[in-house]
Amino acid sequence: MKSYETMLIILAFALTLSIAQSSFAAYTVGVKPGDWIKYQVTLSWTGTQPDTSDFGDLGQAQYIKAEIVAVEGTSVTVKMSMQMNNGTEITQTLTGDVATGQGNLAIFIAPSGMQKGDAFPGTMFGTGTMSLTVTDTVSRTYAGASRTVNMYSLSMPPTSGFTATIAAYWDQATGILTELSMSMTTPQQSMDMKVLATETNMWTSGIFGFNLTSDPLLNTLILVGIIAAVAGGAAATVLVIMRRSHRTAATPMPTPAPEPVPTQ
Repeated sequence: MKSYETMLIILAFALTLSIAQSSFAAYTVGVKPGDWIKYQVTLSWTGTQPDTSDFGDLGQAQYIKAEIVAVEGTSVTVKMSMQMNNGTEITQTLTGDVATGQGNLAIFIAPSGMQKGDAFPGTMFGTGTMSLTVTDTVSRTYAGASRTVNMYSLSMPPTSGFTATIAAYWDQATGILTELSMSMTTPQQSMDMKVLATETNMWTSGIFGFNLTSDPLLNTLILVGIIAAVAGGAAATVLVIMRRSHRTAATPMPTPAPEPVPTQ
């Protein structure tokens, strides 16, 4: 798909200007067949010819869905589906190795369990494999749950009227891309793009501030604990009210003294 290639070429251009030297961690895959994640796509383009045609299909996409098809060692195969505004669907299969960066998976999946300062390989179209370094590990909300994510960010200083800022986030536990935002300006044009994870089956939206897990038994225990806590609080409140009512009812009202009979 032209859209994926164009997006990653622009990203690669900026990344080649800032390749950090860092130690590589032991790489593991955190996704499994059957996992999926859906992204909302927003894209705006202004300039002498304001349209999104340079981004191909991406400019007309409602959402993108990534489904894990196979995992062999550190190699992952992903089915990418793009739902278009006109109701059609475009699909492509991506395969890559998170340990070597080889393949066309690019940055959609990173190694799992990384920390700030860890480096990992990524492949961009036409640029070969390069080293990306996690610039920070933070907590952000994706698909209704607070997640620990690894971030890569880059801001290029203005050069001849050209500026670019890029930020990418990967879920630490699974390595899946959760957000990619890009902003670029030139003397003639400007572009803002965001790919944001909105739905997934890899984690569940939180309830009362608690994030559920993929383990049904653990989810049940969490829910039972929440219900028990709520019920216990309600019962305690009712008991206090009843005790107050009982004390009020048991206290006799004082009998008013009879008024003296006036003397004739």
